[in-house]
Amino acid sequence: MRERIGAEAEANRRLLANLTAEKDKLELVIEAIAEGVLVYDASGRLRTANRALWSLLDSPPGTLAHWRALRLRDALGEPVASERTVFERAVGEGILASDLYRLDGPGAQPRVLQITAAPLRTGEGELLGGVAVLRDVTAQKESERLRDDFVATLTHDLRTPLLAAVQTLGFTLEGQYGPLSDGQQQILLAVIESHRALLGLVESLLTIYRYEAGRMRLRKEPTDLAAFVGQCIEELRPLAQNRNQTLLVEASRTLPPVPCDRQQLRRVIVNLVDNALKFTPTGGRVHLRLEPCEGAVRVAVHDTGRGISPEKSALLFVRFAQAESYATGTGLGLYLCRQVIEAHGGRIWAESEPGLGSTFYFTLPLAEGP
Repeated sequence: MRERIGAEAEANRRLLANLTAEKDKLELVIEAIAEGVLVYDASGRLRTANRALWSLLDSPPGTLAHWRALRLRDALGEPVASERTVFERAVGEGILASDLYRLDGPGAQPRVLQITAAPLRTGEGELLGGVAVLRDVTAQKESERLRDDFVATLTHDLRTPLLAAVQTLGFTLEGQYGPLSDGQQQILLAVIESHRALLGLVESLLTIYRYEAGRMRLRKEPTDLAAFVGQCIEELRPLAQNRNQTLLVEASRTLPPVPCDRQQLRRVIVNLVDNALKFTPTGGRVHLRLEPCEGAVRVAVHDTGRGISPEKSALLFVRFAQAESYATGTGLGLYLCRQVIEAHGGRIWAESEPGLGSTFYFTLPLAEGP
């Protein structure tokens, strides 16, 4: 009996020594990571943090007891509700979550952080808490801001002479500077169209810059979305009729008013329907459907075109990227659509199969976001 007790005690000592050694190794690994690492339990209290985190926060070790003490703000400088942070989403939804935040407050210089959080579970699946990696991207974002400011300044300076050129060419086409032959009129029409296309690109770049810089303020007002969508697509009906295409709008009778910026939302609707018509063959159909969907309204734009492969679908909403089926523009239209919808608190995505057409969806929440 005494020998057995001694053997068990020795085994327990070895187990404890192994666990301590593994814990020490884990702490060494965490300390060696250049980014700030924060381990927290299910209630949000800190359990482990490395030196890089305290350096990032410009605070002495141990001064942060709970991740909610971090004063996080969004791109517009507004405080972020705790339930919307990646810390809470990782634990509450059990997902890997990542987002950009501004960090302000005593003991920390204002900076931009890329925070990625993931849930921590036991081998049996029990939730223990989460682990977050905080990366300082202030310098990178400042470099991007300088680049975007340059592009914005350049496009702004281009806008005025382009607008003046379009107007002057229009006056010339109307004969205000003398009569024109048929050939001269055709040349002027082509030049005006190319100038308008370039002006549209400049306007898109300026709008995208305002969204990315957090300078776009939406002017939301309650909107009858079915009637508004109907108005938006009227200008596109001649394009559909010229190609013998059917353009349909179907709306649920129970749609409540939707708070939205009509001018910005019009960009989305016209862009999606215009794309659908362009890539649908003669005699095809484009079908818009509006329906309620879990505290939001969902709009679907379905076409009977050639469709998009899954690997190319991921590129649709990336700036300057194009799928092969949608490769005739600048690569900014769908990216701008994404900016508009996300600024409204909604979501935009596409579902497609080659040969079976494509459906582009977006949602608009019925309630104003925080």
